[in-house]
Amino acid sequence: MKTVIYKWIIPVIVLLALTQLTGCEENFIGRQYDVDEEYMQIYDYIKTRPELSVYKEICDYSGFYSQISTAGTYTVFAPVDSAWNNLFGQLKIKNYKEKAPEYWLMYLKYSALESQIHTNSLNGGKMTQYTMLDKNYFLSVDVTSYTAMKLNNSAVIKEYNIELKNGYLNLIDAVLEPPIQSVYELLKEDGRFEIMLGLFEKAEMTSYLTDSLITLFVEPDIILEDEEVTFHPEELSADSLKMWLEYHIFPGNRYFINDVDQKMLQPLFKGDVVTFNKKTVGDDGKGFIFLNQQFRVSTRTDRNALNGVVHEMYNVIQLSDHTAGTIVTNLYGATNAMKGYKQNVFTVAPAMVKEDMTVASSHQLLLDEPQPPICWFVAAQTGDAFRITVPDVARGSYKVRIIYNNLYTPTLRLIYENATITSGINMGSADGDFSEYTVLKYKDCGTIEVKERGDIELKFIMDEYSSLLIDRLDLIPNVTF
Repeated sequence: MKTVIYKWIIPVIVLLALTQLTGCEENFIGRQYDVDEEYMQIYDYIKTRPELSVYKEICDYSGFYSQISTAGTYTVFAPVDSAWNNLFGQLKIKNYKEKAPEYWLMYLKYSALESQIHTNSLNGGKMTQYTMLDKNYFLSVDVTSYTAMKLNNSAVIKEYNIELKNGYLNLIDAVLEPPIQSVYELLKEDGRFEIMLGLFEKAEMTSYLTDSLITLFVEPDIILEDEEVTFHPEELSADSLKMWLEYHIFPGNRYFINDVDQKMLQPLFKGDVVTFNKKTVGDDGKGFIFLNQQFRVSTRTDRNALNGVVHEMYNVIQLSDHTAGTIVTNLYGATNAMKGYKQNVFTVAPAMVKEDMTVASSHQLLLDEPQPPICWFVAAQTGDAFRITVPDVARGSYKVRIIYNNLYTPTLRLIYENATITSGINMGSADGDFSEYTVLKYKDCGTIEVKERGDIELKFIMDEYSSLLIDRLDLIPNVTF
């Protein structure tokens, strides 16, 4: 009897043990899926974050939830609840349901990419990947701050790269405005630009605001009506008014404000170019963009429209003498048709200008890392020189700066218009590290005066038999404003 019982007990115990193990394994997997982020879809994770409750509700209302709850590779920038509340106030609505689901779907698609992109791989300026809204619409990134990354100059990323099963989620503190109407409709709906709209109509230029791709800098009514403003565009002749309005329009491009700093751009007005530079104003260290170093852009920038971007002015723009902006010239020791650059540093034999394939250049990039080659000047004797031509330089006073690798440290002389500008330029004593790639150094070589706009040539004479690895030449305007 005891023997029979014993034989039955052993199989029962083994069966119960196997059942317990199987049950534990299933429960563990279930708990892991519910809790661990890497096993959750973006939409599932959003439901767990209280500060994304409005975003979740708008996802449901617009149908966007179906996109980010399925398999794929996405990058989503989700505004927190306070950002949505701020937007509702601007739109003068109390609840998102006062707008159609299709309206909000444009917002959500504009804030998402159909590819998985880590923010560490982003460079400043326009993203290379277009948004889910349309292949014509991109986000712009400002990476100049060490503490925050900003999108479209308006939304700061507060939490980065939450890695989920179908992509990355980033939390932002403002809602990104998608292009949902034309430039003209945007200004008309705003209600603060009636004078400028009237002037565009008077000059028969409204079509630029409705049909053309443009970047527009525009004055609100309040500054045109200011009694202290002595310039009155409505008093201009028809031809002068047309030229003045053309000075506000930059055709063919969608420039966000952080895209234009230190740029020289051609407006619709063909008489001259416009330069853009950032200047710090006030004790808080806040920077503002100025046109031609004189006319300040306000803080209300980067208004997104179907056919462009709108930036509001703080001062009235006036046609003025062109003021120099920083000119950056990447230096090349040879021509490479595949990479799309041409040699722009030259010498006379037996000296040589060539490419050094073992030393990295800051502007030769592969996977966001500096790569060779760098431009290499090799002297054959004392007194050999290399020449650099910089095209289309505006008149003005410029500091000449060379970005270089200090593997070689010769002494140079700078010649401009057959006159010695600076002698005894000791490349062994750098003025500082190059901020964009600290392996390189920079050396300020003197100041030149450009009297007429056009191409200029700079000549550097080597005082000894040596070499120099040069990567970039900057012309920095000496302007006090």
